[in-house]
Amino acid sequence: MIELLITIAVVAIAAAIALPSFREFNIRMAVTSTTNDLVHAVTLARAEAAKRGTNVTVSATGSWTNGWTVETGGEIILQHAALGPVQGSGTVSSRRSVVGSPAGSC
Repeated sequence: MIELLITIAVVAIAAAIALPSFREFNIRMAVTSTTNDLVHAVTLARAEAAKRGTNVTVSATGSWTNGWTVETGGEIILQHAALGPVQGSGTVSSRRSVVGSPAGSC
């Protein structure tokens, strides 16, 4: 019986140590995923601008946490949904759009 109580105590201590690390891991993965989505949107805007020979805009939907769109001439090429609840104390830029030009720059 004592062995069982000691085993349960050891498992409880290990879980208490591991859970905060797992939470931080999930937050880092969410940030990485969102960053990759935004980089994809900007890359797509550059490629579409070069292909179409016109400006393509990546713009925030109200604010960046509400999502963003890639569009040209009123046509929406890509739309990203709103982000989940913002964790931590980071800041989001007030710049509302990025324009890809036919010359391939943003």
